Amino acid sequence: MPDKIITFEGQKPKEKVVDFGRKHPLVMGKMGLIILAVALVIFGFFLKLGFSSVTSYITIVAGTIGVIYFLRCWFIYSHSIYIISTDRVISMDQRGFFSRRVSESTLDKIVNVTQDVRGFVRTIFNFGDIVIQTSCSGNENSIIKLVDVPNPNEIQKKITHTASEYAGAEVEIDLGKSQR
Repeated sequence: MPDKIITFEGQKPKEKVVDFGRKHPLVMGKMGLIILAVALVIFGFFLKLGFSSVTSYITIVAGTIGVIYFLRCWFIYSHSIYIISTDRVISMDQRGFFSRRVSESTLDKIVNVTQDVRGFVRTIFNFGDIVIQTSCSGNENSIIKLVDVPNPNEIQKKITHTASEYAGAEVEIDLGKSQR
C-alpha cells in the first residue's frame, strides 16, 4: 500500500488506491538517442559548413523540432499511468498531445493476468507489459494492457492478490509469454 493517501478523479467513495505507477523511465531512452543523433548531425554541419546563415537556420529548425519532440515524449510519459484500486484496474495510455486511451475493469471481471517481458533491454532492466484479460457481457473477452511498466512480476502479483482479496475473483496467473 502506498505511504500517502492517493486520490484520483472519478474515485468511488470507499475505493482505495492499492498501487499506481508510470512507464519505466528507460522508455525515454529512445527520445534521448534521437536527440543525440540530431545534435551530432547539426555538429557535423557546423564542422563541414562552418558558422553561416544556413547552419543557423538548420540549428533553429532542428532545435525547435527537438524541443517539440522532447515535450511530446515527456507529456506521453508523464500522462500514461495505471491505477490498481480496491474496486478496479485503470490504465490511462497517453498516445500523443490529443490522443488518450483509458481502459478500466472491475476486479471481479478479471480472468487472467499475464506479464510479457521481451528483449534484452527489458529483461536486464526488468520492465515489460501486463496483459489483463477480462470477461465481458456475452462470450467476448476484453484486454487491458499496461505497457512498459517496471517490475511486471510485482504488479502482476498485486493485481491478482487485490482481485482475490477485494472482489473474491479467482484469477489465473499466466507465467508464460503472452500471445500476440
